[in-house]
Amino acid sequence: MKYLHIHILIAFMSIFNTSCENPSKEAKIKMVLTGSVHGQLDPCGWKKNPLGGLSRKFIAIEDMRKAGDDPLILDAGDMFFSKTNINVNNINSEKFRCETMLKGYEKIGCSALNIGKYEVLAGLSFLKKMENKYSSIPFISGNIKDRDSGKLLFRPYVTLNRDGLNLGVIGLPNMIPDTMTSVNTEDY
Repeated sequence: MKYLHIHILIAFMSIFNTSCENPSKEAKIKMVLTGSVHGQLDPCGWKKNPLGGLSRKFIAIEDMRKAGDDPLILDAGDMFFSKTNINVNNINSEKFRCETMLKGYEKIGCSALNIGKYEVLAGLSFLKKMENKYSSIPFISGNIKDRDSGKLLFRPYVTLNRDGLNLGVIGLPNMIPDTMTSVNTEDY
């Protein structure tokens, strides 16, 4: 079994930057990148400098915006659920946690969410339902495919514009749960 190792490739493609009016202008791009959040709604509990928490993320990003910044808000995956063992005893609470996270990310303004192992734990139909319900959040994966058709199940990338630059963000998870028999991934 492969070890969980989520990759997100952020390609700053100035070569495709056709909208830049002044090529010598310095671009300043800020990015907030999280990964392996595991449904953590509250700060992690460290006594000194606790990390994480959805409300802390919201406030930090709002402060950036008030200061005039327009940061890229990206998640590398494994955000939805708090544990890898989703079963009849915890499925409802974990789905509620997932929807709470997505509501928060929607309010924050997530630029892209890479689909990782945790996102597919409750099944592909639940994941696609969440993608449709929270359509303002781009779910991306350039290598999760339907096992039968070979077609990608999510858009492989998003293109974002910040400070006159076109930026490509590509999602590439390298592991899905063994129980997901209807999909496969290709390593890149």
